[in-house]
Amino acid sequence: IYFTGGEPTLIEKNYELLSLCVEKGYMKQIELMFNTNLTNINDRFLSLISKFKHVMLNLSVEGFGPEQEYLRSNSKWSIVSANLEKLAAANLPNAHMVITPVIQACNVLTITKLFDYIESLNAKYRRNVFYFMPIMLTEPYHLDMSILPKETRYEAAEILTAYTKKSKAMSYDRFFEPRLKLIISKLKEDTPYDAALVKKFILFTR
Repeated sequence: IYFTGGEPTLIEKNYELLSLCVEKGYMKQIELMFNTNLTNINDRFLSLISKFKHVMLNLSVEGFGPEQEYLRSNSKWSIVSANLEKLAAANLPNAHMVITPVIQACNVLTITKLFDYIESLNAKYRRNVFYFMPIMLTEPYHLDMSILPKETRYEAAEILTAYTKKSKAMSYDRFFEPRLKLIISKLKEDTPYDAALVKKFILFTR
């Protein structure tokens, strides 16, 4: 069963459905998938999902600290980080938790701050709690990282390349490195400067 949003942990009908599956004894035959923005990871949710065969949690986080709050309106880093800690501490053996930031013009220079933070949580709990699945934004075009000046794109590529050389996640997360390499490759493409898209980006940001 795939639960998407709005935010699925805020929808009461979702809890009713999960509770019914448990009541009927079907939970060990059912795999769950959630897209969550980490605003509402509560004990009721954790208790219910722990009973199912397998749970995939796609965690929508776009940056670390102020970058997250800037890119996701109404997001509070204090809440997001507390809920990441809560998920890590919950020790759910049936759950696979994936950080899924959308890489774009606004966060490509700073996204490694988030990666470092997540890896610090894995180190703190001494296990591979979180995996990574960065996604390249393609639309809207005025937020695509290819609109950035060549010098900025190359700087971002160097930051990401340096990160791949030190990351411990590369050793256990088979999807992480190839995705980062695709992003680095795109940053190095010889993209022509598009004044109209840059203007739209500036107006949108303002």
